[in-house]
Parts: sequence; structure tokens; C-alpha cells
Amino acid sequence: RGVIIAGTPNGRRFSKDEGLTWHSNLDPISRIETFDFAVDGDRIYAGTAEGLFLSKDGLSWAKLLSRYDSDVPIWNVAIDRHWDGGLWVTGPVGILRSDDGGEQLRAAGRNMLAGTRSLLPLSSPGHLLAAGVDGVWESRDGGMRWRPIVNGLPSPSNHWLGQDQNGPVL
Repeated sequence: RGVIIAGTPNGRRFSKDEGLTWHSNLDPISRIETFDFAVDGDRIYAGTAEGLFLSKDGLSWAKLLSRYDSDVPIWNVAIDRHWDGGLWVTGPVGILRSDDGGEQLRAAGRNMLAGTRSLLPLSSPGHLLAAGVDGVWESRDGGMRWRPIVNGLPSPSNHWLGQDQNGPVL
């Protein structure tokens, strides 16, 4: 709604003039390294070096506390479009799941895939791709079980997943 936000190594910045000028304000993530943002309806999530944060406007932020190490870095936030309040986060400890909008995080399965940098939910429920230090992995059951996807990849270490009109991009 007229605000552009950016995550930087020096914290979250915002622009109200389509990126011509950038500002910082005194909020909890204005000085914390910020890696990723995800939007779910009127909720904006930020993955930072000090955990998961939530905002309704991109300007005021509050830390989401969870029973699982609340200060663990969150490198990527992925919304589960098939579950109200569902999301996944990734970081050094691997992939964590929330079914309550980030209030509590838990391991999605036995293999948390430590070092996962990026997670991409696909169009069918529970179908995910994960990329990180151990390569690219696929789950069709919401992260309970994973199988490696290695055919033709030049290196096991991958850092970013995205999607265009043709499908997933690595």
C-alpha cells in the first residue's frame, strides 16, 4: 500500500516514493540483518538474523516468539497457501513449520535439512522444493519426507529457488 520494504545487512529499510529515497525508523528490525519477506493477506513476515518478525504495514514490526529458539536466524519464509496460518521457515537448523502464523515453530519431519537457504511451495498441497548446502530436495507430503533432486545440477550447494510462468527456477 504505497510502501516498499527492503532487507539489508544493516536492517530493514522502507521507501514511500517508489524507491527514490530510503528510510529507517526505530523499530525492532531497523538494525537487524534482514534476509527475506513474505506476505500472507494483511500479514508481512520478515526473516532476520535474530528470528521471525511480523508487521501489518511494513513499518512497525514485532518479534514472533516461539518455543523453538526464537533468536535462530531465519533465511527464508514461505507461505502455505493451502493452510490458514501455515508457513515454513528455513535457516541454519533447517526447515521449520508453523500452523499458527509463526507463533510456534516445529520440525516438519525427521530430516530437517540443516543449511536450507530457500524453500518453494508448489501448486499442490504439501509439494515443496528446498535448496541449500546439501542440494535440491523435493517433498510431496509437507516436509515429512524428502528425496534429493540431483540430475544435471553442477554443484550440490544451491541457494535460491523461484518460480516463473514455466515452473520452478533454481
